[in-house]
Amino acid sequence: MKFDALIHIVNAAGLSAFNPVKRQMNPLSHDLASLILPHDHYGTHLNSSGKTVDEELEGKNFLATAEALSEVWSNTVIDNHKVECKAVPIGKEFVPGDPNPSWIANHVQQARYCLQVVKCTNPNCCEPFSTNWLDVFSERFLPGPAIYEYTMRGVEAVEPSEYFKDPKKFMFSNLKKRLVVKKLPTLAKEFKKMPIRSLLPLDAGKA
Repeated sequence: MKFDALIHIVNAAGLSAFNPVKRQMNPLSHDLASLILPHDHYGTHLNSSGKTVDEELEGKNFLATAEALSEVWSNTVIDNHKVECKAVPIGKEFVPGDPNPSWIANHVQQARYCLQVVKCTNPNCCEPFSTNWLDVFSERFLPGPAIYEYTMRGVEAVEPSEYFKDPKKFMFSNLKKRLVVKKLPTLAKEFKKMPIRSLLPLDAGKA
């Protein structure tokens, strides 16, 4: 693997307008403007009430429409990349090859809104890191979402069950604060007093 890390993040529900995948669909929609696709290329499959009476003919008509769309979209270019589109008949499917589970276990972490692919430290598998990635992310991957609060024992993570009782009471800490919290055990050896206030400017009772 040449690159040190590949992080692909999509927006959560309610922010789909900023989803890069959906934003890239805009050129496809644009190319269909003013395009009229007949529903009865091989003859009508509808009765006078607009209900399907011939499912086989309906399938042929939909395939003809898909082929017309494929011809249009195959001439589209998105971010300097040519679109390749092909109509697939009903009953056909694309089955990709099985990924290597061992490689995925060592290099990939996937959650609902984030996909991470990171080099491993095995020289027989990946080239050495070309950046200081490991200095910042000692465990190789970005830490997961977490909620912290001030307690009598210092900064502690909030139990998910407590968070769901009153979600508005807490806030997810950002990446910088999560990284600092992970470094606190190391920093404690260098300071007589844990520098929570100076390192973690968090609002009292919130993360």
